[in-house]
Amino acid sequence: MACRQQWPHPGQILHIALPEGWNNIADLPPEDEKHAIEILFQLLDEFAAEREASPDAQNSD
Repeated sequence: MACRQQWPHPGQILHIALPEGWNNIADLPPEDEKHAIEILFQLLDEFAAEREASPDAQNSD
């Protein structure tokens, strides 16, 4: 069975974390990079919680 959960592309995470935009992903200032990583882990936590709460979670493995 294919996973129906879709993870956003890394660019989508940056758009969430840095809505004002950025010039070059390779040259992100350290504070922007740190914020993007915090957002990524927040999204991972939310995804894991939703997946655990899903009625299909027990049958997906």
